[in-house]
Amino acid sequence: LGEALCKVTPFVQCVSVTV
Repeated sequence: LGEALCKVTPFVQCVSVTV
């Protein structure tokens, strides 16, 4: 799921979701 969000959200948000 995080990966999908990373695609639509900025890199910073992507890292936040990944962590």
